[in-house]
Amino acid sequence: NQADIFAFGCILYELLTGRGPFSGGSLADLLASILKVEPDWLSLPPDTPPRVRDLLQSCLQKESYRRLQDIRQARTEIDAAMHGVSAAQTPDREVRALAVLPFVNTSGHPEMEYLSDGLTESIISNLSQLPQLRVMSRSAIFLYKGRDRPAQDIGRELGVSAVLTGRVLQRGEALQISAELIDVGNGWQLWGNQYRRTSADIFATEEAISREISGALRLKLTPEKESLLARRSTGNVDAYHFYLKGRHCWTRRTEESLRKSIQFFRQAIDCDPTYARAYAGMAEGYVPLAYWGHLPPKDVWPKAKTAANLALEIDPELSEARAVLGSFKTVFEWDLSGAEKVIREAIQLDPNYPRARQCLAECLTLEKRFEEAEAEVKGALELDPLSLHMNAALAMHSYFGRRFDEAADYGRSALELDPTFYPTRFYLGLAHAEKEEYPDAINELQLARTLSNSSTLVVASLGAAFAAWGKHEEARKILAELEELSKRKYVSQAFVAAIFAELDDRDGAFVALERAYAERSTWMLYCLSVDPRFDNLRGDARFQGLLQRVGLT
Repeated sequence: NQADIFAFGCILYELLTGRGPFSGGSLADLLASILKVEPDWLSLPPDTPPRVRDLLQSCLQKESYRRLQDIRQARTEIDAAMHGVSAAQTPDREVRALAVLPFVNTSGHPEMEYLSDGLTESIISNLSQLPQLRVMSRSAIFLYKGRDRPAQDIGRELGVSAVLTGRVLQRGEALQISAELIDVGNGWQLWGNQYRRTSADIFATEEAISREISGALRLKLTPEKESLLARRSTGNVDAYHFYLKGRHCWTRRTEESLRKSIQFFRQAIDCDPTYARAYAGMAEGYVPLAYWGHLPPKDVWPKAKTAANLALEIDPELSEARAVLGSFKTVFEWDLSGAEKVIREAIQLDPNYPRARQCLAECLTLEKRFEEAEAEVKGALELDPLSLHMNAALAMHSYFGRRFDEAADYGRSALELDPTFYPTRFYLGLAHAEKEEYPDAINELQLARTLSNSSTLVVASLGAAFAAWGKHEEARKILAELEELSKRKYVSQAFVAAIFAELDDRDGAFVALERAYAERSTWMLYCLSVDPRFDNLRGDARFQGLLQRVGLT
């Protein structure tokens, strides 16, 4: 059975490395490692045959449906590896781990990056729908964009069996795409092809590449799985190009790029009003605008809900849209039980969508179910290990779970991925403040302020850190600055309340909290439920009254 296949994988891993794939100081730690941690594939001897690596990865999949289904196949793979039989000599070999490296834009025009990036994303998305194939996430592979490194070396770092590389050249309406599939173990070309099409044929080209890769990897596709590869959200080329531009801008997560992404998604919808993923993209675009205080919650969240519902009217199984509705229920409707139900439906529809698991972690954190929340955010991180947002989320949940040392450690580790990503510095600054490491807290929050172009959320948090440090004059100056800023942009009153709380000005804190309640602040439940900066207010009757009014009794 599947448990025996998993156990076989553990034994084979230990035979090759001299230690087990999972470890822990106690039985509970060991079980947690098995559930949450990926084996260290780099510990395998360098001369481990590629097909044995594939076999191990197949046997040790967390989800049983992704695991090797027939133990007899293990004997076939090991026998072939021992006799030196190559992939090219064995047409029944199944490659189970693949990285689609960023396609290179050779057009000479930077504005065409969205096309090469979009093609890469689409092929990743298509192949990720196949349960027997593990495909590296977008965030993992886009770290290699623009780096001139051998594909084999990148494949070894990522722990995959094969890598796909490609180039895109557009001249007017003419589109030329070349793609090559390379075996990481021996460097052989498993497959390669060139496509000469018009830009209007982009859908057919993506489908052809996905199908031919599947054939080259010798995946045994059922008709249902073949239809997954061919599934399209729109037949309108212009709509699709606007969608790709929207996704390209959305990944940058600055206020300016988020606004641009929504504009592009809206243009995609104008071209094709039945384009479900464009509506979902627009809904997702609104979410960080709300979380980072760029726009008032009452302006943003209803728009996100409307776009998500329109997406679901067209495609009821779109996990991205359901996750947005879950966030809406969590931080705008303050309906945690309803939110959890919606988000779990999203996860059931697509267990590999990491953002849904992050949304569930947020909901569980607000209910103080910290162990469950940590498991979900770590599960999201396993699905998307190099995502800047997921790594920052791990620091965030540790902070709200009062594990401040862990939050600081996670924050420092995440900065190694990108020191310019301001949410990471924001949460790291909050953790330093709770550890009473005030100079470090101020340094991180001031850097976050610069990198975020003075996000009012970050500015307010800087004021709270000054207040906690006893620098009351600096804190009062920031309060005055926020008052002036509020005349021309949104300022979250929940985080203004944190400054008053740290100043031990209870009346000022409750005035701000009442304003935050009236504006449906995205951070209202966090402040009342788990934010340590409000601990000195929790015994006040006014605080207990707010808890009852938002449903956190």
